[in-house]
Amino acid sequence: MTRAMWSALLLLTAFPARAAFFSDGFVPPPSKQGVMEFRTDLPAAVLAERTRRLARFGAGYVQVNLFWSDLESAGVPSGTAPLACPEGHRMEPSSEAERLRLGFHRFHCIDAGRIAVYDAMFREHEALGIQSGAVLWSSPALYRDPGCEGSPGAIGKQSSAPRPDALDDFEDYINLVASRWRGGGAGKLSHFILWNENAAPEWFDLSPALPKDDLSPEGIERRIDAYAAMLKRAHAALARHQRAALLYVSTDPLWASGLRPGHIGSRRLLEGLWDRLGTDYSWSVAVHPYGRVNRPAPPGHYTFANLGVVAAFQEAQLRARGVTHPEVRPQMRLIASEQGWGLRESGGRTGQAEQICRAHDAAMRLPSLVVQAHNYFQSIEPDEASPGATSSQGMFFGLLPHDLPADLDGIEGVPTGAAYLATFDAKAWGRSDGHYCCRSHGLGCSAP
Repeated sequence: MTRAMWSALLLLTAFPARAAFFSDGFVPPPSKQGVMEFRTDLPAAVLAERTRRLARFGAGYVQVNLFWSDLESAGVPSGTAPLACPEGHRMEPSSEAERLRLGFHRFHCIDAGRIAVYDAMFREHEALGIQSGAVLWSSPALYRDPGCEGSPGAIGKQSSAPRPDALDDFEDYINLVASRWRGGGAGKLSHFILWNENAAPEWFDLSPALPKDDLSPEGIERRIDAYAAMLKRAHAALARHQRAALLYVSTDPLWASGLRPGHIGSRRLLEGLWDRLGTDYSWSVAVHPYGRVNRPAPPGHYTFANLGVVAAFQEAQLRARGVTHPEVRPQMRLIASEQGWGLRESGGRTGQAEQICRAHDAAMRLPSLVVQAHNYFQSIEPDEASPGATSSQGMFFGLLPHDLPADLDGIEGVPTGAAYLATFDAKAWGRSDGHYCCRSHGLGCSAP
């Protein structure tokens, strides 16, 4: 019996009365190690070869940022009647009949080039047995409050949540993603991560309606209400079109409240979502366990060193609601969708490689963790250690050097590349002494 069949059987026998979720039948990838891919602008042939090598290495998962603002970039307002879209864009859905069939609220002008890039990527992933995931965020100017404060740097106002009157348009964005990449001709998305680090006001920005430093009880409830409304809209879109997929709440390592101005704490966010969603919705949790794995987590934080605290919290919530087999519920599924270790703070590539090995060792010991995708798999700047690099200042997390060929030729000659190769290979980890993590750090050996 396959893993998918066992999963379905468990759900049917443990919860015969529960309505089906789009998460039913989900089977984790064979390898827990994946990558966060920022280099989606590579030539198609190079990107395809890069993906084929990742598959040969054993990577089980590739994740991208699938920005709403990139897809709906023409600046043309959505409409209830068909639209005239500018060159390079096409109308989605393509007709009134399709709008009704697919469950769209309105018509939108969508960037045809970006759609083609993701079609090629996700189709290749599906063919090679790699699961695809997407972080769904970045509001277009059309749908956010023009007075929002925004965040420093290049992100600007993209982190602004959509206005309440634009939630139909937000649901259409998720509906487009869910209906297009559902498997088959254009590939399949299996992991949907909704917005980014939503306990943090700089990433889930409700200003000016709610000041970013507002930690009043009313302000916290308003913040959670707004995100829960988006989750429910996303859930509706995925329920129309997806099967064997997971929808994740995005959290960050500040587990406790008030550790930064306006930060409500990831635990408080999850508590509020349990009150609003409970077990009636299919939702999981994305974690960002930044921080040195071989050191205790700072007070009020989670890292890979204590990541079980999130799984234990989710299990306790399920058991408190009478669920006797929490391990088969989607709320117990975690994805480490973003983390990394700065080049300088880690002591160079060798130090970063050690963190990759230790993080993977921790991941393998946590059954709830489905997969991980370290941030900036490959540096996007030529010299990330220089003072003038835009993503530097001790916070740059590129784990493979920029000058490594884009097709990943020679990856084994870089310590971080060798660590990735060891952790990609599900057949070697815990079964072989010949890989980098065992030889260098005594991790993942045949006799741990």
